[in-house]
Amino acid sequence: MTGDLYFEDFHVGQVIESARKTLGEAEIIDFARNYSNLPYHTDPKAAAKSMFGGIVAPGYQTAALTFGLFVDTGTFRACGMGSPGIDRLRWLRPVRSGDTLQVFAEIVEVSPARQEGGHDAVRISYETRNQRGEALHFSARHNNQIESVQRSQLAEFIRRPAGGVWGHRCRAATVRCGRCGWR
Repeated sequence: MTGDLYFEDFHVGQVIESARKTLGEAEIIDFARNYSNLPYHTDPKAAAKSMFGGIVAPGYQTAALTFGLFVDTGTFRACGMGSPGIDRLRWLRPVRSGDTLQVFAEIVEVSPARQEGGHDAVRISYETRNQRGEALHFSARHNNQIESVQRSQLAEFIRRPAGGVWGHRCRAATVRCGRCGWR
């Protein structure tokens, strides 16, 4: 991504693509020894006899990689304010050593704060795919609190066809605007 993004820059249907990352067996085993010490994650011989037929990454490693790849896009560098949670998380296929992962994050909801002092929110659906384009991981409706344009700067709000809520130019940099409530 280029430049800092704020609430006003997001719209429903927007897709953000991450860089790619290839996962090695040593990374899988190291993560699993610390967080999911199961034979099909840590022992190549035992994993070969398992239903997976070899070492597979723990699901939460895939989830961590998914969010890490997304964060590395810089999307929330300026506006991220934390998240109250994920509504749904699914592992669709095992992630194996040598898989190259890429994240496709789609904006599925953009919600302005409901009250003064509240937080604007963006919900994102993440899909992580391997080098063959197969979906490996899916999380729907990851709730993210994000900040609007810095209120100390003059802000220009543009009505967006995808449902933007501001249709005027706010010049209230230091005083409250009676039309949109911004300071």
